[in-house]
Amino acid sequence: DNSALRNRAILQSSEMALFCMWKQVNRCYYIALSLCGNQLLVFQHTRGGSRGSPVIDIDKHPALFVSLLLAMSLQNSRLWLGYDLCITDTETGRQVKLCGRGVERLGDVIIKPVEATTFTLIRPIFMAYGLKGRGTRIWLVKGPEDRYYILKDCWLPTSWANDVTIHHLLQDRSREDPLFALEVRSSDDEAVFGKNDEYHIFDDPLFDEPVFSATALRGIPTLVCWDVVHRPDARGTLVPETTLMLLGYPPSPLFSADARPEDRQHLRAAFAECGISITWFSCAREFFNAMMGAFVGHFNGYVRRKVLQCDISDTNVWMRIPKPEPEFIVPDWPKEKGPGWYPKRSGLLGDWGYGKDFDGNTLAQRDNSCVITGTYPFQATQLMAWEAGLVWAGPFTGHSVQHDLEAFVWLMWVLCVNLDGPFNTRRFECGDFEKATRRSTPIKRIKLEDLKKQAAFNSRKNRGLDGAEEASATPSSPTVSASTVTTRGRTLPTVKPPNWALPGLYPGSAGGVAQSKSALMGKGIQFISYLSPYFSQHPSVEEGFQDLIALFDWKEERPPGGGRRISVAPAPSKYKTVIDIIKQMRDGIKPELDGPPSKEEIERARKEISALLDKGHLETPVLGSQAGPSQSHSQSKKRSRNSDN
Repeated sequence: DNSALRNRAILQSSEMALFCMWKQVNRCYYIALSLCGNQLLVFQHTRGGSRGSPVIDIDKHPALFVSLLLAMSLQNSRLWLGYDLCITDTETGRQVKLCGRGVERLGDVIIKPVEATTFTLIRPIFMAYGLKGRGTRIWLVKGPEDRYYILKDCWLPTSWANDVTIHHLLQDRSREDPLFALEVRSSDDEAVFGKNDEYHIFDDPLFDEPVFSATALRGIPTLVCWDVVHRPDARGTLVPETTLMLLGYPPSPLFSADARPEDRQHLRAAFAECGISITWFSCAREFFNAMMGAFVGHFNGYVRRKVLQCDISDTNVWMRIPKPEPEFIVPDWPKEKGPGWYPKRSGLLGDWGYGKDFDGNTLAQRDNSCVITGTYPFQATQLMAWEAGLVWAGPFTGHSVQHDLEAFVWLMWVLCVNLDGPFNTRRFECGDFEKATRRSTPIKRIKLEDLKKQAAFNSRKNRGLDGAEEASATPSSPTVSASTVTTRGRTLPTVKPPNWALPGLYPGSAGGVAQSKSALMGKGIQFISYLSPYFSQHPSVEEGFQDLIALFDWKEERPPGGGRRISVAPAPSKYKTVIDIIKQMRDGIKPELDGPPSKEEIERARKEISALLDKGHLETPVLGSQAGPSQSHSQSKKRSRNSDN
C-alpha cells in the first residue's frame, strides 16, 4: 500500500527495460516482476508504450504467482520474455532471418518481399536509446555471396508510410513524369542530375561504388530485401508483430485497462549501400561534393519519383563507404596524386521514412502529408513559423519542396559553423558559452504542445525576437569580428552563434528560432560571420552562403495600395540554381588551402572512430556529443502536428 515503494518499483523496472532494450539486439519487449513483501507487480514495456498490473497479493493468489514463475523459466521463455525469435546464435555468429512472409499493399499494387534470406550480424552501427518510439537499430551484416549490407530494424506506426513503402516508390521507374515539378526543373537538368554528371559529383570515387539494381537512383540507398517480422500470438498463430499484439504476453487480464498504447509494427529492411555521416569528410571540397551528391538524391526522389524526403539533417546525409571500418571512414591520401586531387566519397540522402508522396495514388492511411516533419535546427523558417502560429508565415499549406531546399542551406550552414576541420572535428562543446561560475544544469526535451503554448506571436507587431535569449543570438552590429576569448580552456569566438545552432538541447520556442533565422537571412554579413575558420578561409564559401540565403529570404514590402508592410515569401528556387551555387563553393576552394589531413589528425580520428565502433553507435549529431545515456544528446528531434514520434 506504500505508493512511494510502488513508484520506486516502476522507476527500477523502467531503467532495467531501457538498458535491455537498448543493448540487447534480440529484445522486442521487456517483462519485469517486482515483489515487495507479499505484494507483486508485473510490468511490460514495448515500443508502443508501457503498462503495469494492479497489486497482486501472492498470499491470496499463489497459483497465479507460481504460474508466472513457471512461464518465465520453463514454457518457451524466449517467446514469453520478449526475445526476437528470428535472431539466433550459430557457430558462425548471430544471424537474423528475413522470412519474406509480409505483404505490403501500395494502392492497387501488392508488393511482395523476397524469399527467406539469412544475414550474419557483423557489428552494430546505431542503437536507439529509449523505450518508446521507433527503436531503430542499424547493423552491418553479411548476406548472400559474402556481400555486405546495411540492415535496419525498427518499429514504425502502423498508420504511417514506412521505409519499405517509400523505397518501393523511389525504385519504381513507372513514376517518371516529365511534366511533374516543372517549377523546380531546368532545361539542362539531365546534364547535371543525370548519367552525364557534368559536375563530376560521382566520377572517380575513392572506393568502388557498384550499382546494385537497375532501379537504383544516384544519391539514394537501394532497398534489396525486407520483411514484416512475425510472431506466434496467444493461440500460436503466426501474425505480424505489433506492439498491441505483444501486449498479449502475458495475458491481458493481469493488467488494468488504462491508456491504450500506440500500435507499432516491427519491420526489417536491408540496403545495399553503406554510409558514414558527412561530418567525417576529409577536406572541404569533399564536404561540398558529398552535399551535392545528397542533393542529387533529393532531386531524383522528388522530380523523378514524386517523393519528398522531408527530413534534411546531418544524420541523414552520408558519404558512401564499402563498410564501417576506420580505414574507410578516415582514409589515407595517396602520395602519388596531384595537388588538385581529393578523395571523393559520394553523397547519399538516407532515412526516407518521413517521405511524402506527391503522386496521390497511395492509400490515405499511408500518407504523411498531414504532418510537419523535419529536424529542429535545419527546418525551413516557414515550417517553424507555422508551428509557432506566426501570422506572417501565412496559412498552413503543407511541407513543400522549397522547404527541403532551404533545409539544405541551414544544414550546410550549421555544419560549417560547428565543424572546424576534417573527420568530425568539433568547434564547440556543450556549455562552452556558459559563464565559468555557473554550473551546467540538465535541460529536458520540450514537447510540441509546450512549444506551441510558448508561442505568443499572433500579431504582425510581434515580428521581433522571442525574448532576450533569441535577441542575443543575432547581434545588431553587422561588423565581423575575428577576435576570440579563452573560456574554460577553450578558444571561442566573441561573435556567438545563435543558441539553437550550438551543441546541446535548446529550450526555446519554435517561434524564436523562426524569428532568429529570418533575421539572419536579412543580414548576409552577419550570417557568414559565424562560420568556422576552417570554412571561412575560402572566399567562395562565404560568397556561396550569401547567394544561398538570398534565395530563401523573406522580404518585408509595402502593399501596392499602401498600408502596413507585410512579409513576402521568396520566389520558388530551382534545383539547378541551388546546386550551381554549391558547385561554385566547391570549385572555388584553392587546393593549397585544402590539402591532406595531418598524420596527427588521421591518428586522432581513427582512434575516435574505433571507440565509436566498439560502442556500436556511429551516429554523432553535430549538435550533440558522443552517443550513449551518459552523454549530452542532440537537440534535434522530429515533430508533427498530430503525433509524436
